[in-house]
Amino acid sequence: MACLIYPLLEEIAFRGLLQGWLARLESVERLSVAAISGANLVTSLLFAAAHLLHHSPLWAALVIGPSLVFGWFRDRYHSIVPGLLLHILYNSGYFLLFQAG
Repeated sequence: MACLIYPLLEEIAFRGLLQGWLARLESVERLSVAAISGANLVTSLLFAAAHLLHHSPLWAALVIGPSLVFGWFRDRYHSIVPGLLLHILYNSGYFLLFQAG
């Protein structure tokens, strides 16, 4: 679930729907910083906030970095597929390293 289903659902909801919608709002896109779009910044902050439901504040804050990377791929390729694949690899690596044993 955590390696395949959660990344799929999160990428559809956050990068596909939310980031796609935010990218169409001029006021959000003015928040862009360097190569990071305003839509990606806002989506990543909301993604981290959603992780507060099941994680500590520190752990939730730590997902901002990977989220910005997933969002950058969404902006760059106009698709959630590259970020989704990276998200699956990221979660799989985490669980292989920290949950085995």
